[in-house]
Amino acid sequence: NAKDGRVDEQRTWRLTGSFETPWRSEPAESLAMHGYIVEVDHDSLTFYAPDPSVLLSDAYVATHCFSAKAGAAGDSGVVGLAFTPVRGRSLPDIRGVLWVSRNTAELRKLEYHYVHVPSGFPEDRLGGREDFIRLVNGAWIVLRWSIRMARMGVTIDPTYRIGPAFTVLGYKETGG
Repeated sequence: NAKDGRVDEQRTWRLTGSFETPWRSEPAESLAMHGYIVEVDHDSLTFYAPDPSVLLSDAYVATHCFSAKAGAAGDSGVVGLAFTPVRGRSLPDIRGVLWVSRNTAELRKLEYHYVHVPSGFPEDRLGGREDFIRLVNGAWIVLRWSIRMARMGVTIDPTYRIGPAFTVLGYKETGG
């Protein structure tokens, strides 16, 4: 719920099987050019999340700044690689932290939030998380993921002087 944050509806389902990836992002070059939140048909928005290939791409490195970040007081076993869009970049983008084990340097999780979002959207409530695990054969997989997006309404100026205005009606969180 956009006003008080309570859950209005919840649906759960179970899907089992084997997948190469739990989801596939847009190509890194497209995200660098168009952003992570894209307007579709003047009345809806599509939220994109980074998959591992995006985070390792030259396009991602070219559009983000990186810095070290200490783990929270209760989690001193991790160290973070924080990222934020380069100065002057105004497209909808993401900022966040890749967390790795301080002892083994193994990837643990990615936490991110959307920045430069459409007017009226609260950046602090939009984002996602990906948890990683290494298999015995050495391969890495996404163990679980979630993304929180805005459910929106559209208001159109009847005089057509301005384009559509987006209003947050609530939030949708999905994951696997």
